[in-house]
Amino acid sequence: AKDGGWNFPLPDVQAIVRRMTDAFGPDRLVWGSDWPVSTRYMTYLQALEIVRTHAPCLTPEERGAVLGGTMARLLAGWRP
Repeated sequence: AKDGGWNFPLPDVQAIVRRMTDAFGPDRLVWGSDWPVSTRYMTYLQALEIVRTHAPCLTPEERGAVLGGTMARLLAGWRP
């Protein structure tokens, strides 16, 4: 794993995630990996697992919103 010294799965980030969720709500947050820049520090799967598996600060409902529900709602009915 390419953690680049970032202490995967970044436990220090959990407080920031919680504050963002409390401030904006999960229906205004969307997960993104920052790919390809993030691959310097971690794999794509690690970036996803930080939220999917290693974010105890998120409830299952909040996690679902952040990992796709919010974006699905935003894009519903969108036409290019």
